[in-house]
Amino acid sequence: MRRTNLAVVIVGILLCGAASAQPMRNILLQRLQGAPEQQAEAVQLLPRYGVSVLSDVLPFLDREDGVVRYAADDVAWAIVNQVQAPGRQGEAEEAAQILLESLAGEPSDWTRRRLLAYLAVGAPEGVDLAPVGRMLGTDEWGEKARTTLERINTTEARKELVGALDPANPELAANLLDALAQLQAPDTLAAAVPMLGHGHAPVRAAAARAVGWSGDPSLLGPLREVVDRATPDTEFEAKDALLRYVDALAERGGNWQLAMHTLVGLLVEMEGVLLDSTVAMLGRYGDESVIEPILTAVQAGTLRNRQAAAMAIGSIKGPGADVEIARLYPGLPEDMRLPMIAMMGQRGAPSLVSLVASEAETSDGFTRHVALRALARSGSADALPVLVAAAESDDPAIAETATAGLWQLAGALQATGGTEPAGVAYAHLYRLTDGDERALAGVTACPSTQAFDILLAADGGLQLAELPQGARVAMASALLNAGRREAAVETVEGILVQPLVGQPVNDLLGGLGAAAWELDVPRRLGFVTRWHVVGTFPFGGPGSGLDDVNVGEPNVDLGAQYAVADGTAAWQEVGPALSVDLSGQYGMLSNVVAYAYAEVLSDAARDVVLRMSSDDGIKVWLNGEVVHNNDVDRGAAIDQDSAPARLAAGVNRILVKCSQGAGGWGFGLRITTPEGMGVLATQPE
Repeated sequence: MRRTNLAVVIVGILLCGAASAQPMRNILLQRLQGAPEQQAEAVQLLPRYGVSVLSDVLPFLDREDGVVRYAADDVAWAIVNQVQAPGRQGEAEEAAQILLESLAGEPSDWTRRRLLAYLAVGAPEGVDLAPVGRMLGTDEWGEKARTTLERINTTEARKELVGALDPANPELAANLLDALAQLQAPDTLAAAVPMLGHGHAPVRAAAARAVGWSGDPSLLGPLREVVDRATPDTEFEAKDALLRYVDALAERGGNWQLAMHTLVGLLVEMEGVLLDSTVAMLGRYGDESVIEPILTAVQAGTLRNRQAAAMAIGSIKGPGADVEIARLYPGLPEDMRLPMIAMMGQRGAPSLVSLVASEAETSDGFTRHVALRALARSGSADALPVLVAAAESDDPAIAETATAGLWQLAGALQATGGTEPAGVAYAHLYRLTDGDERALAGVTACPSTQAFDILLAADGGLQLAELPQGARVAMASALLNAGRREAAVETVEGILVQPLVGQPVNDLLGGLGAAAWELDVPRRLGFVTRWHVVGTFPFGGPGSGLDDVNVGEPNVDLGAQYAVADGTAAWQEVGPALSVDLSGQYGMLSNVVAYAYAEVLSDAARDVVLRMSSDDGIKVWLNGEVVHNNDVDRGAAIDQDSAPARLAAGVNRILVKCSQGAGGWGFGLRITTPEGMGVLATQPE
């Protein structure tokens, strides 16, 4: 009994809700023509009822009150758009049927325009569009109906466009064919092809556009006939349609020879922009065989035609094209050679760069400027001598063009891995620009012995000591690579005779790479490179101090063994290396310490500075005395700690305790003068 009562209650609630929804919709429809705030509410809420309210809203479009019309338009537009969402096909079809029924009535002109606009976005596949199709034959609404069907572009829309072709007057037929040309749908070809033989030239031209997109080889003859029968008013359109057809023919594949033969034949017929389009297609699809016909065709044309030809030829791929261009270029007239120069530089083939270089050396005036710019764009090292010579010209304009070209060429060579010629270019630029720092940076980034020879040339060149450290490091590396060891050593010596602290030390070692060891640079910088290490021992963690005694420090017995957690530990020799990698020696451990011991010889007692890096903390004894103690949690960086100390004459004993919290673990140590120059870190064997 209780269950029955609950069911009755639920049904009652649902009925009440349905009953209340209908009056609310009616209230909102009334408010659509009410005060502004009521209209705003209606415009906001009515679209929530969806298609069910659309037929009630559309009559408001015919109201004389413009405010009401626009409010109704907002609601209708919202409903039509919202049913286009995925999964709402049925609602979209229902909405389209309602719109078409309204269109078939006697709506006002304003309403008819709005209905067509709604249909343009809201008529899905499968909806019969005959009411729109019937409007195609009317003077007032034919064009609007055509554009609406074109935008809808469903099978039914195309059916209406095609169906109106046969009885259409020539003007409408041309417009309909233009719509089909935009749609490019296979189901329209059967109707459009017969129109190629229409009695009116504008219709034939439009039909050519409507079928040309297909690239169907069987249509070449009929399209060729359309061009042959064209009137002066339609000749351009007919030829343009034929070109578009050949483009589609080439894109379609399997008809390359037919497409190329057709385009080459059209060269003699085309002029102006049509000639430009023809040569552009030959450039896009052709090979070296089309280059000579292109050049022949454009010689009688405009400058724009010649420029278009050069651009098209430049896009033809392959070395065969380079050979053909080089063969034909010397025989070209002057007005054709100019646009070809820029293109040949862009291609960058050696044979073409050689021709451009010849023009840059022998031509005068504007042609020489064009050739210099082309060499700059070539990205070829072969262009370098000519640009350098021109940059030294007494003609300021030529020198300016060539210098700008050198900057461009240097950047291109550097970007493509041409390090040595790029360095040479930058070296010349440094000389030519009175010491532009960008050029010196370029030499540093692209080192070569030739580049440094230019910089250090006797006639007013730089002195070695004037070069910044980065450039000298790069120079030393380049000299070593070239087998010029003595010069490399001299260059490095010039660096080492000055104080080096912190990042400059890293720059020197990083720039020289493996060659640093060959030149004994680490020892010259004061690095202690060979150590004995022992570990590991417990550590309380960063901040707990480094004062626990584990190996009898500061005394060291390299033959001793020590009890550790996993057995016994003995001293082991490591190096040579710039730093001691304790993680590599003992693994990734936490909260431990290890010790390192080294001996360094000094020919006399002297004041020094110990410069250290460590990950994490570090404590250092020199000859049994603590000289540095830094319990810290950090990563290592070159020379991050320093401590004044005094070396004794003879053997000096260095003991290091390095702590590990977590992560990386290790240290490095070097000895310098107080000013920062390396003290030879000679270690006994």
